[in-house]
Amino acid sequence: FLLVVFAVMLGLIEYAGGGTPVECYVSAFRMLALTIIFIYLLGTVRLQDLTATMVQQLKVPYAYAFMFTAGLRFIPDFLEENRMVTEAQACRGMAVKGSFIKKCKRYMNIVRPLMLRSLERSETMALSLELRGFGGKGRTFVDSVALHGADYLVVILTCVATIMVFYARMKYGA
Repeated sequence: FLLVVFAVMLGLIEYAGGGTPVECYVSAFRMLALTIIFIYLLGTVRLQDLTATMVQQLKVPYAYAFMFTAGLRFIPDFLEENRMVTEAQACRGMAVKGSFIKKCKRYMNIVRPLMLRSLERSETMALSLELRGFGGKGRTFVDSVALHGADYLVVILTCVATIMVFYARMKYGA
């Protein structure tokens, strides 16, 4: 639901920027489609496999691929910590009622502990990576991330479906 709301907001921003209604719909639906595909990717692929694929097949430097997937890994932890800090602040009597500006000012009381915990987690992660030899020359991956038979079938079916859509648009106009 929030993705749809965000897509509508993106379409409105496009319209406010001088875009035509068609451009607004297209940008909103593109954002929605890409986000859903990205969520599907993250829900079906292990982060270790994603890192290995980025390094081996896309030739992304390992440090960048690791930073990307480590950031994704900490999103659920960060959301959980946000919930815990919010509950702790509510137990201490912090009210979240009032205007938008007042809510933003009060939210700073939640942001500070979150930032401190994130910095602590980052420092711990940096030390543990250093102790494990992160950045060494001999990086190997345990699993192979090469395409298999079913993967090739999905790629071929996707290409055929894409060609059919383009053909239909060219022939019948859209």
